[in-house]
Formats: sequence, structure tokens, C-alpha cells
Amino acid sequence: MSLPLASMQNDLSSKDLSDCDPVKVMVLRNVTVEQMEIPLVWHFSKYDRQGIVKFGGYHNILEDSEELAKFEPDLVVVVYFLEALHERVVNAYASIDNVASLSDEILSELSFLFGSIRARPNAAISWVLFNLPNYTAFGVGDSMLSGGQRRFVRDLNDRILEWLKKDVKSIAIESDANLQSLGEKAYYDRRFWNLAQAPFTFEALSRMADNSVAVWSGFNGANRKCLVLDCD
Repeated sequence: MSLPLASMQNDLSSKDLSDCDPVKVMVLRNVTVEQMEIPLVWHFSKYDRQGIVKFGGYHNILEDSEELAKFEPDLVVVVYFLEALHERVVNAYASIDNVASLSDEILSELSFLFGSIRARPNAAISWVLFNLPNYTAFGVGDSMLSGGQRRFVRDLNDRILEWLKKDVKSIAIESDANLQSLGEKAYYDRRFWNLAQAPFTFEALSRMADNSVAVWSGFNGANRKCLVLDCD
């Protein structure tokens, strides 16, 4: 369960986490997702852990690789927004001459990113997959085309899944499940995307944070204990 931002802040202010074991989290992104910090710290506090969150640069993979080596995170969260990565894939897909070449270009960038993360063997990886477009360049006939826009994005996700499945400490976050659960208006913030390169609402980022802490918990055996007493 997630709370509004103010409630999370109030809850955290009432806790002393200074003696709790720290968990270092690095968020690699190509858009503004700083609102994810409080939900990450709050969700970790439920496991009596002190979340220490650091954000990478804006799609600066070489810089991120250096920061990963310095920070040595326990958990890496990857949030790449496709429209910021290659805007034409979302807004001008029908005008792309060589779709296969563009796919290779995108996957080459992301493969380098994955390799940089995996150079930190102890870090768990929570990778938020790309959302499939609701409104496509080819309209209702998009699904009938072998080179349709949704197929293109789905194939990108499938390739990322191939990398993650071969890694014992990696999990893909199905972003479309969160989108469908919250609804598009509660998931995307187009106003702040245009103003500050911040496409996701707080509710969406909180879901991603919850999913990511669950990934860390699963890999680290940090499930909370429940004592049941039989009074008979």
C-alpha cells in the first residue's frame, strides 16, 4: 500500500532510522524522477532499513558507469522513458525509414547500461520496462503490421527481458500493469513532462518504488516476520 507524499514524510519524521542497516539505491534515468526518493526511503523503512538514494545523470551512460563504481549500490533502479530516449519512436514512428537500425541503436545503448550495472555483481536490478503506446502512428491497424509501433516497443522489452532472465539478481517491472491499474491520467503528467521532463505522476513513481523495494526484499530475504500466538 502507498500513501500520499505528505503522509510518507510525516511517517518518516516519526521514525529514527539512524541505527538501521543502510541500503544504497541508485536510480538511473533519462527523465526527472526525483519524487521517487521519498517512496523508496519509506518502503525501505517498513523493513527497518535506511534507504540512501542517489540519482544518476540524465541519460549520461558513461557518467553513470563511473558513479556506479563509486557508489557501489545494493539496488539499481532503471527508469528510461522511451519518448526521451528516442522521441521519433513515439511521435513520428511512421516517418522512420530504417526501423531495424533504430532498434539496434536503442538496444546498443541499453546493453552498455546493463553491462555497467552488472559490473557491480552484488547489486539487484529493478528495470522498469517501456510502456506500450496507447495511440499509434497506424491507428487501429497497428496490430496487423509486422512493423507496427506497438510491436516495435514490445520487441525492445523482449530483448531487455532476455538480458534480465539470464541474470539471477534482475527483475523486470511490468510498467503496463501499473499503468492499467492507475489509469493513464493518474500515471502520466503531460504538463510536467513539457515543463520539467517529468512524465510520471507521484503515484506512478511510488508504484515503481514499491515494486523495486520488493525486488530487493526478494533477493535479500528481508520479508517481515509475523508472530502468531494461539491463546487456547
